[in-house]
Amino acid sequence: MPFLPVDTAVVVRVGPAIDDTDFKSREAVAYNADGINVDLHESTVAGTKGAFTTTAITPEDPAGGVGNRWTSIGEGYHELEITAAQNNTEGELQVVALATGVLHFESAVYTVVPVAVFNSLVAGSDTLPADVTQIGGVAQSATDLKDFADTGYDPTTHKVAGVVLADTTTTNSDMVAAAPSAAAIRTEMEGAGTKLTAVHAVIPATAPPTNTQFEARTIAAADYGTAANQTTLLNRIGAFTGTGLNTILGFLKALMSKAGGLTPSDVGGTYDNTTDSVEAIRDTAPLGTAMRGTDSAALASVCTEERLARLDAAVTTRSSHSAANVRTEMDSNSTKLANLDATISSRATPGAF
Repeated sequence: MPFLPVDTAVVVRVGPAIDDTDFKSREAVAYNADGINVDLHESTVAGTKGAFTTTAITPEDPAGGVGNRWTSIGEGYHELEITAAQNNTEGELQVVALATGVLHFESAVYTVVPVAVFNSLVAGSDTLPADVTQIGGVAQSATDLKDFADTGYDPTTHKVAGVVLADTTTTNSDMVAAAPSAAAIRTEMEGAGTKLTAVHAVIPATAPPTNTQFEARTIAAADYGTAANQTTLLNRIGAFTGTGLNTILGFLKALMSKAGGLTPSDVGGTYDNTTDSVEAIRDTAPLGTAMRGTDSAALASVCTEERLARLDAAVTTRSSHSAANVRTEMDSNSTKLANLDATISSRATPGAF
């Protein structure tokens, strides 16, 4: 049986119409031929055999509007348009016609099915819905089947009950009588784990601080700086702002270099590294870049090369006399030394006092 979609306007082919005189000629029957009578028979597949409903159809001009238009297509065949309202029963559908001069003629018996079924089996534009209630002949829960179809197989939630892997199992020497406890595992690792022992030997006995301890400064272990110790260190360093030039490095640069823009704001006062730093003081009179005396005069203008030469010559001429020469010269020509010697000699005589 050909298929038709339910609740859809369809075209049914009726014929052939045979002449009732010679019983062989195929005749064309007009929509308004004498004695024309067309019936639509419908029945449900589930109904009692032979039970059907009949609807009288009035053929309409094929050139007219939408309706039960009747068209002769040749060789005694005709097409009749059935409206969606008339094609409203799933089951069987057939058109039977009769007119003056011809024997009665009819269409094939059509099977009227849901639109999705027709589109799947005939039009090929859809797929057939399938409602599964059994797998392998065993009834399944509709909820479980839907869940399985929606999410796919998940071994963590979809369990397979009653699965027999093997009739018997062989002895496995690797299996243990019972799973070891956490304490037993720890004892085994501490006793036989040579690598673990080696790692433990180089790790301090004090547990490292946690992130929470670091952030809250609440490290209890004595091997780590406490919050109090950190506060003491910060107090001794001083309250640096800690941004820009206001750091220890910034202060050191300001003390040493006269480059512009290095004076930290934390210094305060009138300090300016371009004039007050070590480099700036070195390059400013009376120091400058030349060696100077206590009178601020540059040594190079006093101790010239000419004067140094004179001094060297004078020292050289004097350095030729020996100690004996010096003593003889003093004994012979020193008037003051002679007077001193006479006075001392006179005082040394007994009774002179």
